[in-house]
Amino acid sequence: MAQSFISNKEQGFTLIELIVALALGLILVAAATQLFIGGLLSSRLQKANAEIQDSGIFGLEYMARDIRLLNYGNVVNPQLTDTTPWGGIVLT
Repeated sequence: MAQSFISNKEQGFTLIELIVALALGLILVAAATQLFIGGLLSSRLQKANAEIQDSGIFGLEYMARDIRLLNYGNVVNPQLTDTTPWGGIVLT
């Protein structure tokens, strides 16, 4: 009969080694998942903040344009001062 000359060192991984390797891999995957989810949440928050800022800028520009046009077409008194009747807001 042929004898097997395989020593104990060449038998492969033990069950404990496989469980430890699996646990370490699971920890690494969980950490990577948390980083990915955190990045997604941060991206969504930045996008929402950018939309709010854009809306604010649009509103301010719209109001500034309206304020600039308050005295447009007034041929009697082209200057907008505090004595202009129905002159609206005077920025000094």
